[in-house]
Amino acid sequence: MEKDVKDFKGFYFKSKIILVDDNESFLDNLSFKLSNSYTVETFSDPEKAKEAIISSYENDITSVTQNFLTEIENEDEEAHYSVDFSKIISLSENENKKETVSVVIVDYSMPLINGIEFCKKIAHLPILKIILTGYADFKVAVDAFNEGIIDRFLVKDSPLMLEETIKEINAMQELFFEKLSYPLLPHFSVKRETLLTSKEYIGHFNEIIHNINACEFYLFNPLGSYLLLDEKGSKFYFIVLLDKQLDEYIDLAKDMNADPELIKRMIVRTHAPIFIEENDYKLPVSDWNCLLQPLQKANGYYYCVLSGELRNTTKLANVI
Repeated sequence: MEKDVKDFKGFYFKSKIILVDDNESFLDNLSFKLSNSYTVETFSDPEKAKEAIISSYENDITSVTQNFLTEIENEDEEAHYSVDFSKIISLSENENKKETVSVVIVDYSMPLINGIEFCKKIAHLPILKIILTGYADFKVAVDAFNEGIIDRFLVKDSPLMLEETIKEINAMQELFFEKLSYPLLPHFSVKRETLLTSKEYIGHFNEIIHNINACEFYLFNPLGSYLLLDEKGSKFYFIVLLDKQLDEYIDLAKDMNADPELIKRMIVRTHAPIFIEENDYKLPVSDWNCLLQPLQKANGYYYCVLSGELRNTTKLANVI
C-alpha cells in the first residue's frame, strides 16, 4: 500500500479560533460571519490575546505527546513507550477540549505591536497563525511566511477575504491536528500492523467521515479503528480488521467448539465478532453471536460502521 503520514490524525474535534485586531468593528463583523461555523473569541488588545492563548495551553493535554503515551517495560535501559488509546478516547468526553485554540488570525498593522511580532511571542505553541495584511505590507507577510513565523497570510481588503479566510481556517484546523498526531505514529506503527499510513485507507476513512457528517473522531487502536461523533453527539464506530485477525478468531472458535454457523460466516468473511469494550473480550466464544456484525471488503482489509452508545468509552479494548 502507498504510504502517506501527511493526513494522519489520531483525534479531531471542534476547536477555538482567536481573532486579534485593534479595529473592533472589523472584529465584530468577521466574528459574526464566522460564528455559525466556528467557536470564535475576539481581542482588540493584543497583550490580552497573548495572555489568553498562553493560558489556554497551560492545561491543554492535546499539545503534549507524552500525555497519550504509557511507558512499557523493556530489557534494555532505554525508555520505551506505547500509545495509550484510552487517553485518546477520553478526549471525547472532556468538556475542556472545546477551549483548545487551533488558529489565531491577527491583523498585521496594530498600534501596540504588529501581527508578526505578536506571532513570534506565541511561536512556542502549536497554534497556527494567519496574518491579515494590506497590499502595502504584502512583502513583509511573504517574508514572515518564508521564515516560518506565520503559516498563512491573507489580504485584508480582498473582495474574497471571507471565503479565503474560511478556506484557510479549515486547512489550518486539519493541519493543527495532524501536527499533534505525527509524534504518535512511531510508537505503534513500527512494531504493529497499521493502515494509518495507507493513502487508500485515509481516503476511505475520509469518505466515512463525510457520509456520517462526523465532526469529531478518536483513534482507538493502532490498526485504524475510530470512534466518531456527529453534530448531534451520536456515536459511530469505524472498525477495521485484517485477514490475520479473522483467522485467529476462527482458530479460537474451532478450538472452543463454537457454533458451526458462526465459524462459517467468519470463514467466508461475511461476518465477524466486533470487540469494542474490554468486557467484550471476556465473553465466552459461545456468546460471540451477540457481537457478530456484517463485514464489507476493502483493498487489503475488512470493515464495518456501527452506530450506538458504548457503556464506557474510557475502557476500549486495543483491537488488533
